[in-house]
Amino acid sequence: MDILDVVADFANKLSNLGEAASKDTIRKKPAIRKRFYMLVKDYLSSSGTKPLNDFFEWYITQLDKRMEIAPQWQNVWYRLTRSKNSSNLRSFLEACHRSDNPDFKEKIKDWIPQDEYMILASQQKSDITEGLLIVIDICEEKENTGKQAVKIFFAALPSLVTAAAMHTVLYKFVYPVFVRIDARDTWDIMNAGQKVYFMYNWLSAYSIPLFIILAILTKLLFISVRNWSKRGMFFRENYIDCIPPYSLSKLKAQYNIVSLTYNYLRCGLSDFDAISEVKNGSDKYTAYQVGKITNQVNVKTTDAFNTLFMGDYGCDIAERGQYVNLQESLKELMGGMKERYVERVNVFNKILFTYFLNIVVYGSIAASIVPLIFAIGSMLPDKVL
Repeated sequence: MDILDVVADFANKLSNLGEAASKDTIRKKPAIRKRFYMLVKDYLSSSGTKPLNDFFEWYITQLDKRMEIAPQWQNVWYRLTRSKNSSNLRSFLEACHRSDNPDFKEKIKDWIPQDEYMILASQQKSDITEGLLIVIDICEEKENTGKQAVKIFFAALPSLVTAAAMHTVLYKFVYPVFVRIDARDTWDIMNAGQKVYFMYNWLSAYSIPLFIILAILTKLLFISVRNWSKRGMFFRENYIDCIPPYSLSKLKAQYNIVSLTYNYLRCGLSDFDAISEVKNGSDKYTAYQVGKITNQVNVKTTDAFNTLFMGDYGCDIAERGQYVNLQESLKELMGGMKERYVERVNVFNKILFTYFLNIVVYGSIAASIVPLIFAIGSMLPDKVL
């Protein structure tokens, strides 16, 4: 066995050990799943009578053809020179190809999010092209959401870098030269410059604990957005859900309930089954709100959407339900709901990352420089002044 075979064998072992990590990556990367769904759709449209389960072997073969000049390097090459997305996609394809499960949808179940799996699993016929088109659209929406988050981060980056650079210069190089704090000085007798320097020292000494506390509080906040579903529901539904990020999460949940129900209906599920599937794949708070809809067994399905959580959208669905079925009622709302959610997110991001962040950044810089100017001024001889 030569060195190339040893390296390739080692890469295979790493691939097996990293399957769980690859699954997590596939579930978190809508771009990878979108590419996979599009490949399957194209395969179905051009394969004639080929079984769907042959797709995995067919596509792996297409990938291997690119490596015919050095077959022994295939695994190493895909690990070292291909993009992370391509590498994980190949791991996905190989794991599904190795699976003994005869059902295509069951092969990919553990690799994709629950809502996308349920869309595909709800197909009543062997041709899943319609379901693929739906999940491709879902992945595009998720991908656009991720791109928006990246865009926000890079928009805020210049202000954050400016703040970090200015405060570092002030704390490390300027304040130590012009401001002195005696060990016996107390907060009450310190001047403004000394207080600022004291705060710099305090933040520097406790920066790691403060960062950990801030990260924990932020994590708890976002956990509560998705999982606060038992106690204090009246307080949350009537007051807290009006405040970001709860209000934005509510708009997103409303849209998800409507769009997923509509997509399940397109796949042939009954009204009740479609709404129930939304509940099965949702976070705890959304599932709690969907439960309020499914629990109304004595009313028309469109009227069941008229809940406090669904708000105006629920009223619209109930009113439209007097003339059309649930699927048509939801279809007419989806476009406007998505536009409203995007608009609210953009307004929130503009306020937070354009106005508020800049006020904090440049306000803190000014609050640090002004006392320093007075401290320097107090050191100058009277004749100079």
